[in-house]
Amino acid sequence: MNRLLLLLGLVGSALSGARAQTPNFSAVDALLTTNLARYNGSVVCLVKQGNRLVYYRALGTLDSLSVVPIASATKNITAAVVLRLAQEGVLGLDDSIGTYLPRATFFRKGSSTIRQNFAHTGGWAGTSGEDFLARTNITLAQSVDSILREDPQLYRPGTAFKYSGVSMQVGGQCAAVAAGTDWNTLFTTRIKQPLGLSSTTYQLSSPTNPRLAGGINSNARDLMRFTQFILRNGKVGTTQVIDSVWMQEMWRDQTNRVPQLASPYPANPTYNNPYNQPVIYYGFGAWQDVYNPTTRYTEQLSGAGAFGTIYWVDRCRGITGVILTQSNYARVSGVSMQAIDLIRAQIGGGCSTVTAVRESAATASLTLYPNPAHDRIYLEGPAGPGAEVSVWSVTGQQVAPPVQLRAGESLPTTGWPAGLYYVRLRVNGGPAGYRKILVQP
Repeated sequence: MNRLLLLLGLVGSALSGARAQTPNFSAVDALLTTNLARYNGSVVCLVKQGNRLVYYRALGTLDSLSVVPIASATKNITAAVVLRLAQEGVLGLDDSIGTYLPRATFFRKGSSTIRQNFAHTGGWAGTSGEDFLARTNITLAQSVDSILREDPQLYRPGTAFKYSGVSMQVGGQCAAVAAGTDWNTLFTTRIKQPLGLSSTTYQLSSPTNPRLAGGINSNARDLMRFTQFILRNGKVGTTQVIDSVWMQEMWRDQTNRVPQLASPYPANPTYNNPYNQPVIYYGFGAWQDVYNPTTRYTEQLSGAGAFGTIYWVDRCRGITGVILTQSNYARVSGVSMQAIDLIRAQIGGGCSTVTAVRESAATASLTLYPNPAHDRIYLEGPAGPGAEVSVWSVTGQQVAPPVQLRAGESLPTTGWPAGLYYVRLRVNGGPAGYRKILVQP
């Protein structure tokens, strides 16, 4: 057997591959129908693979155009607005909130960053004690000023995770101050209009005090457009609304694996957990709900809300899905996640699991950067003959034949499909070592 395949120990199928047979979603139909009472009698499930609709089911009074509150499924849409502003240079994700909110510094609460506030590690409680998030007779600025004045920070920013609506309210107001306009204008110009989210509005609280972590009303059609936007790395049609480099912030764990003080995501989840992860971590506005610990690659992200709506993006299989309902998260989350498992199994394929890839001592002094790479990768290491470099996909296919690279020289990645690769390094004819590198479009 080929030595490389022995070393890689490949299991699985090609990136974004699919089974030859036509998916059969009858088990999903049966699951939703059997549990319809949990969904308060109405549920919509919409699934695409790539651009192709592969499953649609509407039970009860809801359909794909029904507009309902989506609660915390709002969070990733709000986060997308902030990523667009970061791309424009309006703000920095690692800027402190005190940079834009002097009152935060005055109250000695200005040290958390915008990134931490969108990853729920900013130090705040879950909700405002006086419910400043829900008041309809104040503005967003007044809401946040009241939070800064009245609500305590419970822990030092960056040291713990506590799921929080307060943190995104504060972080979003920083964005509004930085841009010099109101939040609804930011949302409309940066995300709503470019993505065509015609039925999506911040309506749960008030137009003047939008609830940034949970105030959106939307429908399955618009949520599918948003998930497709994520799957396509920030592109709508031929327009790159948010550059892929910034979109990757959604996929990266932003918590640094700090202890979780409070999370609505169950520990040791039974469903939608193919790698049996005991804890589900958080990215920039989204759950990292399928993380492969072997490849260290986030395969799927999701957003979910208290009223039961959930969406997910599986970038290994090219799946985007929405389950929209008006129920209770605790009642339906297990059923919805079981449905996601059934859909994943029927479509099949996915990212290959790579085992037995180890960095050898012979290549420990060599570094590949940047990682993730966009259009080329560089070798950094000691002067000398450099290394023989070849690149392989996770399915064992050679992407780039062996070339000799010295420190500072580059290897172009333009035209490679986005995904995870293994770079094989050999120095002076010695044993081969491997580096994982993520390539973005």
